[in-house]
Amino acid sequence: MSIFYDNTSVPLHEFTARVKTVAWKGRINRTSPMYFKEFESTLRKGITFCLPCDSLPRPVNVLETEHHLKLINKQREYFTEFATGMKSQMHLSKSAELEYDFFKTRTYDFLVYLGKFQEIRATCPCKEIQYTNLFMEFSKIFALKPEVGEIRERRIRIGSQTVVCIPDVRFLRYPQIADHSLLVMHTEVNLIKPSDDQEETFDIHKLTTQTLGLHGGELLAERKFSIFKPGVLGIICLRTKLIFTFMEMTEDHYNCIERGRSCDEHHAKIIYTKPYDYLNEEEREEMYSLLFWLGYLQQCT
Repeated sequence: MSIFYDNTSVPLHEFTARVKTVAWKGRINRTSPMYFKEFESTLRKGITFCLPCDSLPRPVNVLETEHHLKLINKQREYFTEFATGMKSQMHLSKSAELEYDFFKTRTYDFLVYLGKFQEIRATCPCKEIQYTNLFMEFSKIFALKPEVGEIRERRIRIGSQTVVCIPDVRFLRYPQIADHSLLVMHTEVNLIKPSDDQEETFDIHKLTTQTLGLHGGELLAERKFSIFKPGVLGIICLRTKLIFTFMEMTEDHYNCIERGRSCDEHHAKIIYTKPYDYLNEEEREEMYSLLFWLGYLQQCT
């Protein structure tokens, strides 16, 4: 169908700039409210933990679990105290103060869930659904509202066939009467080698063709509903690592696919970032700005 993943990854700031350029064509706000900068600063200073990359599908021993739980509990107590103190130094409107309280609660809830996640890992290897749930809790920090993908089926007609695509997680824009999609996510437990994603550039073709095919199909099925149309935004979640993806496709190309015609004259490219681990402090902080912007887009009219 002439849809290709790019040869190498692009830096997150270049990726975000491209998404915002396409979004602007659809008259979408390219900046989030200034008070989100205050929230971002609170996260940078109040959440400083790092947990080791979950590189093996195995239970974690008792000593590791106890160490991780103590670290998370200490972080939760510190964040609560720090975030409360930060609020008194901010000059927020009443509505922004309410948003800040929600933000603080959501961050606290994520840390609680992260502790439960560590307890699960101590008894058995974690499954895809558990990593999916963990990411859903993490995304809520940024005012994102996830829903399980199977709630809504997306169907695309390819010639005489109808294909159904169901992502693991979908983010729809609210409040909207139209069923507009902001972001779709595919979770995969199988990880690339840790050394493969440490370089400045990353080749997504290291993942299985099944993973790439499934995610590409999900992006294609969501294109009609995407608020970034002619682009569509996605995430491949490799346990706790996130690869952001963005596909752009012309209307003529999309129509050729629907009608089952040859797409040889067309070319749709999926750009992507290297994996970012949200349990790693440095990598987590790089994602804050993009995630807060997406949270703003999802809730704004």
